[in-house]
Amino acid sequence: MLAVRVAERFIQGEVFNVWIQSPETGCGKSHLAMSILQQVNEASPQNRRTLFLDFGRTMELMRDSVGNRESMYTQNYFVTLASKVDVLVLDDLGAETGDIYSDKRASEYTSNVLRSILNSRQHKPTIITTNLSGQRLLTGYREGGRFIPPMYDKKMMSRAMRKVEHILFKDTPDKRLLGF
Repeated sequence: MLAVRVAERFIQGEVFNVWIQSPETGCGKSHLAMSILQQVNEASPQNRRTLFLDFGRTMELMRDSVGNRESMYTQNYFVTLASKVDVLVLDDLGAETGDIYSDKRASEYTSNVLRSILNSRQHKPTIITTNLSGQRLLTGYREGGRFIPPMYDKKMMSRAMRKVEHILFKDTPDKRLLGF
């Protein structure tokens, strides 16, 4: 029901960000985000534009464009594209670093890209899906005597957490593994 209310609020023109989170993979975060976009597309005026970006793949395409003059997938291309749509999904935030359970931090480049996208969307709704916990996103934490730093810098997270709603999947199994 929360996702239905989120879609209705977007359709009515409200601006806020949504974080869809779960430590589990395959529990339906991306599917739910896509469903919200579908509802917005179906119930909004015809000129409403939505976009679903797999953030890890987006970063791969940007990195591959460096030094490749024929590639259109530059940082400017994706930031401009993300800035023009009415509702954006940034899917699987954190996966661009590789194993989300490692102590890796997002690179400065990745944080700059995210900050640029979020700056361009200050007055537009954005949905973010992630397997990262709030601690991993915001403060970091201690585990086994070592400090696991936050994944992203404070500037980026401040922008991402502006006017935010959370949808948390708790105790939801990996649906892709059911039956194995």
